[in-house]
Amino acid sequence: MKKTIIAVYGTSESGKTQSIKQFVANNSNPFIDINGNITTVIPTNSDDIYGTIQIGRALVGITSQGDPGTGLDQRLAYLVSINCDIIICATRTKKQTVWDVNDVERDHGYRKIRFGNFESKAVINQNRLNEISGDGIERVVDGVINGQI
Repeated sequence: MKKTIIAVYGTSESGKTQSIKQFVANNSNPFIDINGNITTVIPTNSDDIYGTIQIGRALVGITSQGDPGTGLDQRLAYLVSINCDIIICATRTKKQTVWDVNDVERDHGYRKIRFGNFESKAVINQNRLNEISGDGIERVVDGVINGQI
């Protein structure tokens, strides 16, 4: 399996965190947060998550906080240092958070997949779009693990 970083990109308040949380919630494997706390229940509020989940032979690192000035570079460096096979992170569409992801690709040999979650200011149910985006992240991760992507 090739080391991969999946950057869920979008503008502020576009559902990136909720899409990533939906991906984690779809898995029956426990989520281990950065403090070592183990849970199978992912909060549905707007709080960000940061930790790992083991899916088969792949260690998947997750950080849903992708806003500028929040230390995304440090969180990514940690996930690289613990040898995550796949990293899923939120990022904005330009500037520093995008550069942080590009650094992981360039400096650590991860290939980058940009994933745009579904968003619309015109739809009635953004939560449903986030669920569908979370399902899409799951399909990409499965493809990476199985060597199809």
